[in-house]
Amino acid sequence: MAFFLLYAESRLVRGMKKKILVCLFLVLCAGFLNNFASAAHQVRFRWPCGFRARVVARFDPPAKKWLAGHRGVDLACGSTIVAPADGTVYFSGKVAGKPVISIAHGPHLRTTYEPVVSTLRKGQRVKAGEVIGSLNAGHHGALHWGALVGKDVYVNPLQFLAGPIRLKPL
Repeated sequence: MAFFLLYAESRLVRGMKKKILVCLFLVLCAGFLNNFASAAHQVRFRWPCGFRARVVARFDPPAKKWLAGHRGVDLACGSTIVAPADGTVYFSGKVAGKPVISIAHGPHLRTTYEPVVSTLRKGQRVKAGEVIGSLNAGHHGALHWGALVGKDVYVNPLQFLAGPIRLKPL
């Protein structure tokens, strides 16, 4: 009988330890994701076309990272592409034969622009509204604009265009 009680108590303690570890893990994850979200939502963007552009193709993320999807939005732009916010050039070059430029807006938020030909180099600072390149022929004549939070979590870049909410008097 004593053995059974010790066995049941040890299983109960192990079960509680698992629950405590899972709760701790969830709390840490929530804080980590909240830091990403708060850092990302502090940035307010301008339109990368320099004007309010028509959305040609919407953000349609895949169910799993490795599946096909549309990890950004396509915008009907003119030829000049501008930085929507202050940042640092993260990448400028070709990806799969297409010209791409990517800008880091702080440690957790990065935006990408394709197909955009740019003379900017990695590490260069850019200001909001500054020309970062020109739209190259291809991609249905539209700018593909993407946004990543963290290392590889794609989000809809249009969410950063909204200004702060203000209540107006009646």
